[in-house]
Amino acid sequence: MAVCFHATMQTFSPLINSVVDNGLLYAGPRLHNGIDTQLIHVPGYNVYRRDRGDGGSGGGVLVYVRYGQPCVPISNLQNPQFQVLWLSFRANCMPRFETHLLVGLVYHPPGANNTNMNEYLVSSIDSFSRSHPSCGVIALGDLNRIPEGPLCR
Repeated sequence: MAVCFHATMQTFSPLINSVVDNGLLYAGPRLHNGIDTQLIHVPGYNVYRRDRGDGGSGGGVLVYVRYGQPCVPISNLQNPQFQVLWLSFRANCMPRFETHLLVGLVYHPPGANNTNMNEYLVSSIDSFSRSHPSCGVIALGDLNRIPEGPLCR
């Protein structure tokens, strides 16, 4: 079951600072599959991207993660219907009760179906937490007024 993360921000503050210090997350970079990743490469960083599935302009997500950071994309959570990129972060020094941190970078276009996005986010978090029952979760990005209630049950 997904748990609302903002209730435990204080506990995860050092881990969140590590993620922020070692990566740059961006929603809505206006990339498409016709733009080669080498054109947006930043020295010293791995780049992970999830472009809009329909090839249109706008939307998508982009993540730069400093080289050497214990961060891997979770491809089995990807769904072509949604502009969400999932990364698993496992630092050397995690809080005792957490084994992994699942980071979801979300672009939810204005006017898109909130129910479908909520169901996708909850099912993705639940799927990951079945393999990693002691994981923390951060979902961030451009949510365009998606209600947080279903994510915080």
